Amino acid sequence: MGEGREGWLDVAKGIGMAFVVFCHFKVSFLTNYIYWFHMPLFFILSGYLHKQPGSFSEILFVIVQKTYRFFVPYTAYYFLIWFGMRAYFQMPLAFTKNDLKTFLFGGEDLKGSHGVFWFITVLYVTEVTFLFVLTIKCAIMQCVVIMCFYVLSHVPFLKGPCFWAADVMFYAICFYVLGHLIRKKKTVMEHKFALSGAAAAAICAVLMQMAGRMNYLMAMKNKTYHHWLLDLIIPTSFCMIVFWISIYIEKSRMGKLLAEIGRNSLPIMYLHIPVVYVLSGWVDADAHFLLMEVLAVGIPYVLSHFILKKVKPFSFVFLGSPNHWLDWKLKKWMRLG
Repeated sequence: MGEGREGWLDVAKGIGMAFVVFCHFKVSFLTNYIYWFHMPLFFILSGYLHKQPGSFSEILFVIVQKTYRFFVPYTAYYFLIWFGMRAYFQMPLAFTKNDLKTFLFGGEDLKGSHGVFWFITVLYVTEVTFLFVLTIKCAIMQCVVIMCFYVLSHVPFLKGPCFWAADVMFYAICFYVLGHLIRKKKTVMEHKFALSGAAAAAICAVLMQMAGRMNYLMAMKNKTYHHWLLDLIIPTSFCMIVFWISIYIEKSRMGKLLAEIGRNSLPIMYLHIPVVYVLSGWVDADAHFLLMEVLAVGIPYVLSHFILKKVKPFSFVFLGSPNHWLDWKLKKWMRLG
């Protein structure tokens, strides 16, 4: 693995994105198994890419930077989808107080064509929280804090409606930390015993589920995680397998295709459900779900690759790309150079 951005990360993200799209069709028994790990996968990948600033002022800069890079696209896609869906299905275009309340509260209140937006707010809260966790100098205390978060994630009365679904952070941060630790100990990705253990755990879980000896359910958005031990072991095992597969196929044609999907995952994530809604009037998703999978991934990919990435304002608004002038002004205002 090189010191730059490893290509397998994009492959893994592409695999995860394909699973996300597939799960929204709900046409196969495989959906239940994919739910076990497809969202933890993205939190692990994000944690792997985490870079900790060196000072408190730099942390504040990173938080402000993340805020506009997360929420400019979030807002742009929200209103693009809101207007597009209403215009296509000939619904009233009046933006009501209830619409505004739903938009601001976010999280599990966002359904239908906006059903994936919860992930962005949870990832934002997770990343910002972890920035402060790492300011704790004592590694033992860091572990205690993360363990407390995990305990809170499994407290039933804390699983009610929450602004931005921010309480999912209690669970998500455990996978984010795992990704950060894997980055620090990359040798675990090449250790045969680690691969064997992950594969054994994953196969055992599937066999027990199929045999009716276990009824494991996991869905992060709905806060369906109730088993203290399995909620860590099962998602982690499957994610590790995805990572090894990604490393193995990175140089292949399939790997390069998946890496392309991974590099354009943001617009695919935001737009695949609206694309499915529109195409459902033309294509039977149950009978032709593979075609729908290709179109739900392919149409946002084409839009991203050939339009959004080519036009700088679109790149900033819809892709969250860095704005060097804005970053420079922010650094100057914060006296960071």
